[in-house]
Amino acid sequence: MVKIIGLSRETVKDMERVERLVAIAKETFPTYMVHNIGSFIGVYREDKSDNFYVIGYRNEINIATPSKLEDSVKLATAYERAGLGEFTVKKEYRE
Repeated sequence: MVKIIGLSRETVKDMERVERLVAIAKETFPTYMVHNIGSFIGVYREDKSDNFYVIGYRNEINIATPSKLEDSVKLATAYERAGLGEFTVKKEYRE
């Protein structure tokens, strides 16, 4: 027998939070492309260089190059000001 179930309230709440994260990223960087990629939000230039990722369920922004540090801190600050909790910027590169 096939069961059909709907989305739980928790899932709907998570989806709405991700939509809000995406909207804030788009407002913060209107010239960047912002896409929800499953459990990540990708933020990058049109040429897809110097991208960084938001992991919303961990309140974390991951960057792979030092050139994105300033942008990632700017976005983390925007999220915190919107009342979405404390965010961490994680450098995924060697200095």
